[in-house]
Amino acid sequence: MSVSPEQFASFIWKVSYCESGHKVKAKGKDAAGSLGLWQMTADTRKKLKVRHGGLSVQAENYFKFLAAGGNKLKW
Repeated sequence: MSVSPEQFASFIWKVSYCESGHKVKAKGKDAAGSLGLWQMTADTRKKLKVRHGGLSVQAENYFKFLAAGGNKLKW
């Protein structure tokens, strides 16, 4: 099944809202070190070799995360 860029953008927008309320500097309420728009943990950031930062870095990080998940993603 293919997903249009518009559907994908809508999905990403919803995920970001659920994870952080669209707050770039959001911090998780658990002890896992979750940060940012998509609440990646320190372990996930380290594993994917991504850095925490502003909106453009967050987007870059999330696309790396999606690429790492690759065929595991189900639509």
